[in-house]
Amino acid sequence: MMNHSKTFLGGVVFAGLTLVLLLGAITGSPAGDLDFFVEAVRNDRIDEVRALISKGVDVNSRDVFGDNAGLHWAARLGLAEMARLLIDNGADLNIRNEEGNTPLHWAAGEGQKELVVILIVHGADVNAHNKRGWTPLRWAEAQSQKEIARILVAAGGRR
Repeated sequence: MMNHSKTFLGGVVFAGLTLVLLLGAITGSPAGDLDFFVEAVRNDRIDEVRALISKGVDVNSRDVFGDNAGLHWAARLGLAEMARLLIDNGADLNIRNEEGNTPLHWAAGEGQKELVVILIVHGADVNAHNKRGWTPLRWAEAQSQKEIARILVAAGGRR
């Protein structure tokens, strides 16, 4: 495995994250915490996420590439407690990434049954279309997630 900390790319990434931290420190805003917030979500560090939320970090902030929000990652990775924390703190259930996918698309495609149920119960749009025109049901079917597809159909999901 390559150690990116000693490569040009690793240096660029480190410099970018350092700049984000410095900007947050200089402005006195939690902006420097945004990338770390999504990383804490992705790594299921719930206490860090709670601390950042209490500091005022936007629960809908996106990852370093500006694409997926914390709830996308919680849904994709099956992090039920994390998803509940984000939802309880105002996370947008229907937030879209660059491809137009919602957290429910990710949960459905990845076979994350508990997350699918959590998102539906809290009001996620079961018929949201991404940029390809796919709904969460279509994505679940494409990934052979039959049980997820049944749940989505029972909740009113269409292709």
